[in-house]
Amino acid sequence: MFSFATVLLPVLAFCATPVPIIFDTDIGNDIDDALALGVIHALQSRGECKLLAVTITKDNPWSAPFVDLVDTFYGRGDIPIGVVHNGKTPNDSRYLMKPAKAMDDGRPRYPHDLQSGKDAPEAVALLRKTLASQPDGSVVIVQVGLSTNLARLLASRADENSSLTGIELITSKCRLLSMMGGCFLNTPRREYNIFSDLDASRELLRDWPTPIVLSGAEIGEAILYPATSIEKDFSYVAHHPLAEAYKLYMKFPYDRPCWDLTSVLYAVRPDRGYFDLSPSGNVRVDEKEVTQFTPASNGKCRYLILTPERRVRVREALVELASQPPDHAERQVATTRSLHKKIDSFQGEYRFLSNFWPAGIEFEGRSYHSAEHAYQAAKFTDEVMRQRVADAPTPAAAKSIAHSATTQRADWDNAKFEVMEAILREKFTRHADLRQKLLDTGDAELIEGNTWGDRVWGVCDGEGENHLGKLLMKIREELRDQSDHAAQNVR
Repeated sequence: MFSFATVLLPVLAFCATPVPIIFDTDIGNDIDDALALGVIHALQSRGECKLLAVTITKDNPWSAPFVDLVDTFYGRGDIPIGVVHNGKTPNDSRYLMKPAKAMDDGRPRYPHDLQSGKDAPEAVALLRKTLASQPDGSVVIVQVGLSTNLARLLASRADENSSLTGIELITSKCRLLSMMGGCFLNTPRREYNIFSDLDASRELLRDWPTPIVLSGAEIGEAILYPATSIEKDFSYVAHHPLAEAYKLYMKFPYDRPCWDLTSVLYAVRPDRGYFDLSPSGNVRVDEKEVTQFTPASNGKCRYLILTPERRVRVREALVELASQPPDHAERQVATTRSLHKKIDSFQGEYRFLSNFWPAGIEFEGRSYHSAEHAYQAAKFTDEVMRQRVADAPTPAAAKSIAHSATTQRADWDNAKFEVMEAILREKFTRHADLRQKLLDTGDAELIEGNTWGDRVWGVCDGEGENHLGKLLMKIREELRDQSDHAAQNVR
């Protein structure tokens, strides 16, 4: 038997600590998904939630890079991203590709690691891994797109991450699904998130084991995001990914419904009085593909109700959150850590330390797109193989090509450390901006913390030799000595 009192009490109990959020989105199909992601980052900066992962139901290769560049802009480029396989809506988006490919003075306008969704893990596998790592009854999933990923999660079997089936894992780890979908208060009609993967929507609404709160289309349509905010509130930087995407999506200026933003707002702030809730009941999708709500005392579903008096308040809250600049502490983390802490992850503000950073270099007579390209190519003496690695479109692709080879140079285990040092020295001497960023880390210990088990070049689960971090600190010291020597000569 479902009781929304029993689910709301844990929500209120958690309010003193960040709400753990998984964001499941069809980003690219409409612009409200992008604004909703901005709202999540603002709420995380305020200590109200923690974004555990983003999973994508739009089967387009540019969706994941766009999410990655937004996360990186907010200083959280290490948030895991999973993508649907063989999903719906593979069509191109008006706003995904251009920001991901934008360059200024030969540098990415919005840095990001993921160059294609093909480089990201599959969504259901990531959902299972993320849920398995969380405390029981803690996670809130915000679904603002199609139901593809969550329906497949329901049907998933035990794997290396958990011995539980999908429905058992959800029952154990989730406490609420905040879902944008359907239409409940106005004239009944088909709604995009429901009919775009109709079978998945029906399975989700029938089989999902936790309480569900739905934000119907009428809620977002009552709250329009103002073009004036895009024009004025995001101008604190020359280029903002959300503002740029908004202007690309439709002919600007325009106001757009806040559909997805309302599901985020309720998920994190259910007790702030923004919305009323319907009685408990159940939701099904009828033969006309329209959601139908049936009241039931033991039902698992409720939907949001927005009164005219609260509409302005909700709109003001969403505009303030969506346009909130990245947290000052997040953007200035380099200064703080260089003075007081270790730098234990080459993500976010410190992504430039990663070999995946897109900085072209010259090594042994050949040009490479990144340090990773050069390092992987150096494993081979065969010139054809080296060129094949050099031509790889992304650092991840270069690594994949090298790992798929059956042979490599005989002395590689001994030579690889000298090779890496030479490549890093080239990277940080060739690019003046990267050299200065490395120097700005001060005396902080550089540790290439990772979750993929590399204990030679980095540290995983507290163990590892951290050779990459040690080489970077060595080169930083060399560059500092060179700078000091140059300054003395000037004097």
